[in-house]
Amino acid sequence: MSRRRDIDKHRHSLDEIREIMSSMKNLSFMEIHKISNFLEVQHSVVSHIEMVAADFLSFYPETLTETSGTSADIYLLLGTERGFCGDFNHSLLRHFEAMPIAHDSDKLRIITVGHKLKTLLADDSRIIVAIDGSPQSDKAAEEAVRLASISGTKFKSQLYAVLVLPSMKTPSFTDFFPDKPATEMPGWDEKRDRLFYVVEKAAAEAAVQLETLVLYGDPAEELMMFAEEKGCDVIVIGSSGKGRMKRTLLGSVSTKVALHAHCSVYIVR
Repeated sequence: MSRRRDIDKHRHSLDEIREIMSSMKNLSFMEIHKISNFLEVQHSVVSHIEMVAADFLSFYPETLTETSGTSADIYLLLGTERGFCGDFNHSLLRHFEAMPIAHDSDKLRIITVGHKLKTLLADDSRIIVAIDGSPQSDKAAEEAVRLASISGTKFKSQLYAVLVLPSMKTPSFTDFFPDKPATEMPGWDEKRDRLFYVVEKAAAEAAVQLETLVLYGDPAEELMMFAEEKGCDVIVIGSSGKGRMKRTLLGSVSTKVALHAHCSVYIVR
């Protein structure tokens, strides 16, 4: 009788083990199915990455080290267009800025994917400041440099310091010796250094990218045309003043620019 009882007890234990094994088998099948799906997705992702890489290299063949003696550093930044990823785009830029690379290198090329990331990266907007050598112009230059340096990223704004000189008189057949442009007259280099001194000094101290230009024509028209050509975001100009070039650049010019420019206008008093 005790023998039979032991056998029944042992059979009951085996039944319990069989149920446990069956449950573990089902769980294993479920995990294998999940892993299979995951691997399938991973293979699809890798395949798409390879397709994108091939498409990318068709436009940038110089990135292949075997076909180019000196390869450029190209970074592909993938941003997000949705708001469910938190501060993803900002975090991406902060991580990129923290990388030990020369962000201002001529060999560095950045390609962005995503409109929001591109807009964020382009937060280093293009700024124009009107220069004429007057105190108001110097104040505008300092303010323009301040605006260009407050982006909070290493990708600071591009600043253009523009001096507009009077249009050259069209020579006639009686002009045996036409007037030379002001930039070709004796002493121009010294005069140019004085005119751009404040903006160049401020830009150098703030590590802002600066390009100085001399244009000819109507000041307001030339400033607006240049801003549209370069896709600038803001024109910084003094409220009034008369510069060392003995001509009024600011004042009525600032009013005309403020009324007709296609970008923002910042008038500095």
